[in-house]
Amino acid sequence: MGQEAYCRVIIKEETDEGKALLETDFLTFRGSKKIKLLFSEMTSVEAESGSLHITTSNQNVVFELGECASKWKNKILNPSSLPDKLGLKAGMTVGLIDMELHFNWLPEGFEYSNPNENEGEKYDCVFLGIEDRYQLLRIVQTEKKLKPKGALWVVYPKGLQCIREIEVIEAGRDIGLKDVKVVRFSTTHTALKFVIPVDRR
Repeated sequence: MGQEAYCRVIIKEETDEGKALLETDFLTFRGSKKIKLLFSEMTSVEAESGSLHITTSNQNVVFELGECASKWKNKILNPSSLPDKLGLKAGMTVGLIDMELHFNWLPEGFEYSNPNENEGEKYDCVFLGIEDRYQLLRIVQTEKKLKPKGALWVVYPKGLQCIREIEVIEAGRDIGLKDVKVVRFSTTHTALKFVIPVDRR
């Protein structure tokens, strides 16, 4: 989930007020006008006196963000990698279930295995790939593969009627898990993180 701020925006000497949202690789603004700026299209990013100045090949946009301006500039110029956002650290045991569509994100230096093929083994982190709401029942069995402080990431399609974020959240909560984070996994998929509540560990 990105960072958001209500602010004033200046575009071509016109002002507008609304909500700015900083995501993994783009910045959006929604007011009376809607703007989407990809990091890859930005030719200049500067922060000065609480304002974030962004230049692309065809426009200049100023976001009056106050204290957030410098922080957003740094995040745009030095974006976190996906493994960092997912909290992957050296030495973790990581399980992958039905993640064949997403192998391009795997960082080096980690050992992966399929929890369904390793009976009795517990993991620091398990990624479960699902493609529709009917597969949410698999969360029940996957939770049993976690260490007490482990994390379950459910990776699912975004923006499709076959499954909605609230359905993923409710599926985890129904078996006593706590939803704590949402990450933009790719252009097509979202990852939602569940953990075991402290009083059940």
